[in-house]
Formats: sequence, structure tokens, C-alpha cells
Amino acid sequence: MDRFVRVATLEELRAAGRLVVQADGYTLALFLDGDQVFAVDNRCPHMGFPLHRGTLKDGILTCHWHHARFDLHSGGTFDRWADDVRTFPVEIRDGEVWVDVTPRGDVRAHQRERLCEGLEYDIPLVIAKAVVTLLETGDDPDEAFRIGLDFGVRHRKAGWGSGLTILTCLRNLLPVLDREDRARALYHGLAAVAADTFEQAPRFEVRPLPTLGASLRALKQWYRRFIEVRDAEGAERCVVSALRAGATPAQMADLLLAAATDHRYLSDGHVVDFTVKALEALDHAGWAGAEMVLTSVVGACAGAERMEESSAWRHPVDLVAILEEAFERLPDALRAQATAGDGAVPWEGGPALVDVLLGEDPQAIADALLAALREGAAPEAVAATVTYAAALRLARFPTTNEFTDWNTALHTFSFANAVQQALGRVRSPELVRGVFDAAMSVYLDRFLNVPPAPLPAPAEGETPEAPEALLAALRAALDRQQQVNEAGALVARYLSGGGDPARLLATLGSLLLRENRIFHAIQAVEAAVRQFQALGPTAQGVHTLVAAARFLAAHSPTTRSQQQTFQIAYRLHRGERLYAEPDRVLRTVLFIDIVRSTEVAAELGDRRWRDVLGNFQALVRNELGRYGGRAVDLAGDGGLATFDSPGRAIRCALAIAAAVRRWGIAVRAGVHTGEVEVSGDRVTGIAVHVGARAAAAAAPGEVLVTGTVRDLVAGSDIRFEDRGTHTLRGVPGTWHLFAAHADHMGRRG
Repeated sequence: MDRFVRVATLEELRAAGRLVVQADGYTLALFLDGDQVFAVDNRCPHMGFPLHRGTLKDGILTCHWHHARFDLHSGGTFDRWADDVRTFPVEIRDGEVWVDVTPRGDVRAHQRERLCEGLEYDIPLVIAKAVVTLLETGDDPDEAFRIGLDFGVRHRKAGWGSGLTILTCLRNLLPVLDREDRARALYHGLAAVAADTFEQAPRFEVRPLPTLGASLRALKQWYRRFIEVRDAEGAERCVVSALRAGATPAQMADLLLAAATDHRYLSDGHVVDFTVKALEALDHAGWAGAEMVLTSVVGACAGAERMEESSAWRHPVDLVAILEEAFERLPDALRAQATAGDGAVPWEGGPALVDVLLGEDPQAIADALLAALREGAAPEAVAATVTYAAALRLARFPTTNEFTDWNTALHTFSFANAVQQALGRVRSPELVRGVFDAAMSVYLDRFLNVPPAPLPAPAEGETPEAPEALLAALRAALDRQQQVNEAGALVARYLSGGGDPARLLATLGSLLLRENRIFHAIQAVEAAVRQFQALGPTAQGVHTLVAAARFLAAHSPTTRSQQQTFQIAYRLHRGERLYAEPDRVLRTVLFIDIVRSTEVAAELGDRRWRDVLGNFQALVRNELGRYGGRAVDLAGDGGLATFDSPGRAIRCALAIAAAVRRWGIAVRAGVHTGEVEVSGDRVTGIAVHVGARAAAAAAPGEVLVTGTVRDLVAGSDIRFEDRGTHTLRGVPGTWHLFAAHADHMGRRG
């Protein structure tokens, strides 16, 4: 039923040309275009700018913020990134304007369409808006995931890539994330798919064999043969035919992973990892789309680099020969393993095997793996031990290595984890070869632990710290570069001190998601979480999360621009105003910085200079709190703050100057009072420039104030020395400056 509301008279609209009106909770913009009246939502659908301030010409309404254009009659946009603006039916009744505010149709259907558009044209903000709305208005996180999965496997000719892997990793992490981070995770995953498929040629469905008489055994044999000769087309047809013949998920995993382990460590482990992620994606999305999903990994398998062709696996030790000889003995070892009870008696050889895996003898590694299986160790348990050894390579990774070497160790860990997860699906002799491949990759990574970074451990008798304080310290550490060891230590202290593991996993996920997408960091955290969920807060579990935290810290912070995009979408969904007219208020501004900071840094060296900066920032924040200042921009060796009282600003600056003098360094400061424009956290205006130029004119250890400030504090115990008139660069006129001194620093007025 229509719900018309009276909003204005036609006479009022004709007089103004346009009006902003309220109607049943909506803020509308009314426009008179010729003899027609139009009503639209006054919030630009792009970023919320008030449309009544836009330009209307020839029936096209243009927003003045980002120049999105709309057909005033229909609300349709000419810019995909903006979305259509909602229009409201209008009736003129006896010279009055009435608007129909009946709720519009299916919002979720519209956002599903917008999600597809965002994926098609790689528009992250559109993707973020759609994801937020779909999750906030429904309870199925896999709805958006299915859309992204189907789009990704159909719109990239090369098939499965990093985008779909990121999407699946983040979907796997959803259960451990805080509720407010789940939409953020899906946004990152879907945006990665959009970036990975943008302007790529599409993939097309492959038909099965005309009749489905071939056995699954024959299809598996043919598939492996086609992969062997790098015939992706023939291999894809085998996959589709197997699915049409009714192959189960376990049988499909067996078919795909047998070929993926026929050769050694394909493409640095990515082939097995991507194949397992494709299977996991179907677990979430359902197997109805299995044909397009599973055929998407075939091309990478057929075209992969085979480590038999790599000199590192052949020289100076022929690892491939060692593995081939071990594989000849593998069937006997697996038969012995089955006879020994298939793990009925708990296998306790893990620690000893880890020592061998981290050693210098690849033949001993192969022999130890075979021995573990003969002793009754389940293949999954052996795989878990190899994965733990791979995690130790990251946990012990010294920062003296080449930065890109992080990825070498990560590839091994991610591959080992994928093999372990795959064995949980299907235990086949072919797949067990992947455990041996992972072990040899751990061996090849041994030089990345020279010298090994020490594993963090609590000091004897150390008092446990408050868990929330440690999580806050971890967040703060990842705001700074080169906090690899600190991040690992904080994770270890948190868990050893009895912190809730669930809170730590959620925090690591949140820290991962606030950064711009880092493919390998996402792999590291997802694999570590999977391992920790199996290991629990044991020493092995702790070390695995230490590995992930160190890897994430090595790659943090980024510019976090993708996080900003998501925050914009989230704030718009909540109805917040992104655009606000700046307020003009009277404030006292304080600029302060360390004198000769570059020279001082060179004299002290990097480590001592970092300590000085950290102490300086802590001092400034403490004194701002003491004197009622508000930090506007505190970074590095200086900063800007505002005060309600000029006297407090002066005393704060003098207190900081006195404190750092005892450290053997000097600061200079400038104080001015005037009108500033406040917009969110930003403070701008001529008064800010005057304060900055006054600080630049100060001598080391000096606090310079303008004549305005001196007059405002007349009668206080603050004394002033005349420093004459100055021309301040970029500021009109001449300015009288004074050096401030105070005999009593305790007062705050």
C-alpha cells in the first residue's frame, strides 16, 4: 500500500528551486525541473554527500563530492561505482507536494546484483557495501562466498589463483573471528577475487565424455596420464566425467591429489595447496558447482614447475633419487602401519622425528618417515609432525635473512599443512608422498635458520601479565615496523600466562584484516590457526602461532587503505555522515619537535634512536593528559596538539622541554591561539600555520608564543621575553613573538 506524506508546498519549492525535507525518517531532496517535481534520497549512494548541493542540468543531477551522475527521473546512475539513488514517487495535491515513502523492494536482491557488478568491474567499495548489507540482513555467510566462488572460477582463464585461495582461507577463518570482523574478511576475499579476475578472459564449461561407461579407476588413470604429458584439456574432461558418473568428494580428492603428487613439490607447493582449497571451498558452498571449481585447478597442475627439474632438488644432493627410492619402500611401510593397528596405540615418536627433520641428512629424513609409518604412526600424525617442523622454520627465522626468504619458508609450511588437511579427506599411498616432499622442503629451508632465532619462553619466576594488556601490546607492536621478535614473544607470553586462546585467534585475525591483503600472510595465519585448533595450547601449538605472528609482523604495517574502504562502507550502512561541514572554534595550538633530529639519530644509532622516539612519544602523551591537551598528529619526532587554555599549552610545552633536557636533547615549540576548522580528527586553518611557523622560529629548548597568547595569559605566573617581530613564511603580516618561562610548573590553568 502507498504511504504518501506531505513534505512541502509547491510555492515553497518554486521559490527555492530545491528543498531538503524530512519524511517518515527519510531525508529527501526535492527538485523542481521545469514543471516537474522530483524527490530523491538526499544521501549520495556513493559516499553520502548531500545531493541538494549538487548541480542539476538537462535532467542529470551531479554530486559535487566525486561527481557521480544520476538521471533525476529514474535515479539511475551513469557511474557504476556510485549505485542508483533512490527516487520517491511524487504527487501534487492542491498545491502541496506529497511523497510516497513506501519501503522499496528486495534490498538483498539488489545487493547481490551490486556484488556481482563490483566483482565484474573490480570496485572494492561496491563489494564492501554489498557484503556488509548481506551479512547484516541475513545469517548465511556463504551466500556472498558462493557468489564470489562461482564468479572466480568462471572469469579467469588460467583457473584457480591467489584470489580464490584468499577467499577460501578467510572463509575458513570466519568461525574464530569476532562478529564485527566477519564481513571484513569476506570483503577482503571477494575483493581479491575481483582483482585477480579483472580484465581476464573467461573460462567455459567442459563437457563430459558422451557416455559414462568408464570406471572411476580408469578415469583416475587417464587423468594422471594427461597431467603427465601436460594435457589440461583431456584432464579436465576426466574430472567432469567422474563427477557426472557420481564420484564422491573423497574419490574426487583422491583423483586430483594423486596427480598433484606424481611429481615433486609442484610450483613450490601451490598446486596441492590450491587443490585442497578448492575442495574446502566446495565444503562451504556445496558441491553443486563442483565441475567448474575442480576443473579450475587442472591447468595449474598440468603446467606446474616440477622440482625434478630444479637444481636445488638435484644438487649437491639428489633429493629426488632419495625420494624415489623411499617411494619404492612406501607400500611395505604402509602395510606395516596398518598391521600395527592404524594408530590404535598412540605414536610418541613426534619429538624425535622433528629433530631429524630439522637436521642435515636428507637420507635420514626419508628413513625416519618410513620408520614412523612402520611403527604404526598414522600418515596424518606423521604429516602433522612435518607441518610442525615447517612452522619452526618460521618461528626460528632470523631477521638477518633476505626479506623474500620469508616466502620460501612459508611455502613449505603452507604445503605441509595442505597435505595434512588432504590426508583427513583421503588416505592414499599416492598422497602420502606429499608428506615426504614437505619434509625435503623443510630440509632445503635449513639455511633460513642460520643462526636460528630463539623460541620465546617465559623467564623463570616471571609474573604473568594481564592478558588484555598483552593483546593491546601486540596490536601496538604491529603498528610499527621491525617488531618480528616482539610479536612472537607477546604471543608466547599470552598463552603461557593462561590467556584465552580464542581471544588470541580472534586478535590475530583482526590484525591480519586491518592490513592490506598480503597473500602469504593470509596463508600463514589460516594454516597456523588450523594447526593450533588441532594442537591446542601445547608447546607445539604455541610455536605455531608464534610463527604466524612473526610472519604477520614482518609484513606490517601496510598503508591499510583497503581497511579504510571497508570502514567507509560500514559507516554508510550504519547511516553515519562521512561528509561534515567543518566547525570553526577557538583553540590554542601547540607545535613541538626535536631539534636536529636527523643528526641526533645518526649520533645515537638506530636502536637507541628508536628508544628515544618511543620515550618522547610517551612523554608527550603523558604531559598532554596532564595539561588537558588533545593530540592531533603525533608521529616520529614531533607533533601537533590543541588546548582550550593557552596557559595549559605553554606549561605543557615547558614541561616537555624540561624533561627532554635531562636526556641530552632539546625541543622547540610554538604556541598560538586563534580560530581553527575542526573536521573529525583534523584541525586546519591559518592559526595552525602560525603555530607551526612560531615553532620553526624557536631556538633549541625554547617555547615561542605569539602576542595573542601573551595577552591572553596576562596576570599569570608565566613570564615572557620579547623576541621581536617576525615574518612567518606563508602567513600574511608580521608577528610579535615572545619566549615563555614559568616558575611553577604544577599549575594547569
